[in-house]
Amino acid sequence: MRVLARFVGVAAIVLGAVGIAAPQAFLAAVRSVHGVATIGVIAAIRVLCGLVLVRAASASRAPRSLRLLGFLAVLAGLVTPFFGEESIHRLLDWSTRWPSSMRVWGIVAAAGGAFIVYALLPAASGRAVEPVRARDSR
Repeated sequence: MRVLARFVGVAAIVLGAVGIAAPQAFLAAVRSVHGVATIGVIAAIRVLCGLVLVRAASASRAPRSLRLLGFLAVLAGLVTPFFGEESIHRLLDWSTRWPSSMRVWGIVAAAGGAFIVYALLPAASGRAVEPVRARDSR
């Protein structure tokens, strides 16, 4: 499950990078979403990604945070079909009024993905590093 969850994190990083580097191309891709079936597929992907994060959370460095992200993704997936195509396009039109908004969302997605990947890295070796103490100068 950890491998799938890392894949979710890497996918978020990639999508965020596209949003940062080429926001207009990202918007064009999102605008190409047409039909109830496509929105249903997107909703299912969100739910699956969220469930993967929830399942992998217990074996992570930040189980509560990862579980919260997973539940938010599941909730987003369950709500997505109720927005409909028209509402999604209205939201996109609103976001294009501020060209930098897509870059901001890209940064948020990339940071979230980086957190997911970090949280799922193996724990440190367990060896504690001794702090350096100042010598007594008598």
